[in-house]
Amino acid sequence: FEATHNHALWHYDFHHGSLRVVDADGTWHTPKLLGFIDDRSRVVPHAQWYLAEDAERLVHGFCQAVLKRGLPRGVIRDNGSAMRAAEVVQGMKDLGIDDEPTLAHSPYQNGKQETFWAVVESRVLAMLERVERLDLATLNRCTLAWIEGEYHREVHSSLGVTPLDRLAQGPSVARDAPNLARLRFVFTQAITRTVRRSDGTVQIDAVRFEIPSRLRTLREVALRYRRWDLSEAWVVDPRTNDILARIEPVDLTRNADPQRKPLAEPAPTSVPVTPDEPLPSCMRELLANFAADGLPPAFLPLDDNPTRSP
Repeated sequence: FEATHNHALWHYDFHHGSLRVVDADGTWHTPKLLGFIDDRSRVVPHAQWYLAEDAERLVHGFCQAVLKRGLPRGVIRDNGSAMRAAEVVQGMKDLGIDDEPTLAHSPYQNGKQETFWAVVESRVLAMLERVERLDLATLNRCTLAWIEGEYHREVHSSLGVTPLDRLAQGPSVARDAPNLARLRFVFTQAITRTVRRSDGTVQIDAVRFEIPSRLRTLREVALRYRRWDLSEAWVVDPRTNDILARIEPVDLTRNADPQRKPLAEPAPTSVPVTPDEPLPSCMRELLANFAADGLPPAFLPLDDNPTRSP
């Protein structure tokens, strides 16, 4: 089968690579490649190697694919635990994406994705066989360079044109990608919790969160959160899913201070910010000017570590 429009259907899956990578601790890992491929054009919106296969990595990769190429109409995937996670299912629903699983033990239904894995193994990993102490960052740089520099620009045997030409010829049903703040919110799990009357808190996965004073009269609150990131959660309207408040874990050390804060929330002393624009205008201007000079950010991200504590 083949979709009639570009971005009408994306295939995605995880692939266990044949090469191993070593981390900074000297531990060897078998990396997993998360890849997305458009059914009609065969363009790869995004591909990235990780050290684990879970919902957190899936959301991380899918958000990058959406920011690069826009929102697809639908996706097809297998029945892996990461694909069936509550955060992923809820995110696809909120973004209006048809999330269709393949039949059990039927990899041929995702055949375009399986063919892409074979090409990655025969081209990218074959070129890296003699690299000593291959690390995850190098593997990702090489894979993305091959996708953009060779795969997208060579004539595809089934299409007769390059994937980029096929994409440019259209037609396309891609939608504009939402901003990053929206993507972070939609890929969350929806739950309901009872507010504890004594201190106005709720418990999520053994972590206590403080509810704003204006919402403490509610007996139950609808919440959205990510299991792999309990640094924040959101109180939402259960009817519309509009964000009512962003909440954080209770600071027990601060609570030990006998000077208690008032229950009434103080009036804002500056221009309020929205979830979409959490930074003040001055800081946004500074960041925009820094990005315009073309210099890389003055920090390096840490390598992926699947053994870290949740």
